[in-house]
Amino acid sequence: MAHLFFKHIVKYWGLHKDIVSDRDSRFTSVFWTELFKILGSKPSMSSSYHPQSDGQTERFNSILEEYLWHFVRSTQKDSVKLLDVAQLCFNAQKSSSTNKSAFEIVTRQQPLLLTLSTPHKV
Repeated sequence: MAHLFFKHIVKYWGLHKDIVSDRDSRFTSVFWTELFKILGSKPSMSSSYHPQSDGQTERFNSILEEYLWHFVRSTQKDSVKLLDVAQLCFNAQKSSSTNKSAFEIVTRQQPLLLTLSTPHKV
């Protein structure tokens, strides 16, 4: 399976320079172990349930919490439905290090975002 993932995904999209994971079984599975063996690398493991050991994850969690707080604060419900909107906003944000959004990096263009003048249900 790892060979197929490498052949059909990694060769086109690459991998991050450093993959930091907690010790979740999904990242310690045979698949990931085999993939890292193919790459001649190994993942960086943080302590379980301690995202503060990974600054990028800690920052993402903080941003996601802030997005959801703004989206959900008026009704205090539907946060699960709004995760897609939060992800869209996050992926459209420009990074301070690259001055490009995740969308721009992958598609070479910014997504079309509509500004709503009145609240709508998602």
